[in-house]
Amino acid sequence: MKTNILLIFLFVVQAAMSQNDKNFPSIEQLTEHKWQEISEKAKLTDAEKKAVYPLFVEYEQSLFSLNKTLWAAFRNVRKNTGHSEKIDFAQVNDLYVNTEIKQAELLKNYHEKLQKLLSPESLFNFYLAERNFKKNLMQNISNKNKK
Repeated sequence: MKTNILLIFLFVVQAAMSQNDKNFPSIEQLTEHKWQEISEKAKLTDAEKKAVYPLFVEYEQSLFSLNKTLWAAFRNVRKNTGHSEKIDFAQVNDLYVNTEIKQAELLKNYHEKLQKLLSPESLFNFYLAERNFKKNLMQNISNKNKK
């Protein structure tokens, strides 16, 4: 579920960026906003922030890079559904599953690194803050779509 929410978040970010809206923040700005909110709500100390920040940025960039290919495949399916071009759904399905597996591997590696830097309680608070960030993001997106 967590990776699905992240995938949706990243998909929305990428889709919005592809509209060339100059007012839409860059991936770096979104990552920084996410970091500020999570690190504050998790109540990380300055030392913890300094230690975790590079890992956080690396993880977020890795997820974004990993999902670019998947987003392109989904765009291609949407663009060509109902047209004469044959879509290889098996290939897209495999790409989706393999991307999910790679995301899980990235998360595992990220978790192992974070465990060395944060106490179990701080890490729990960090994950909880991240989960709440994603939940709020999805609620905001849903509310904007209702308007």
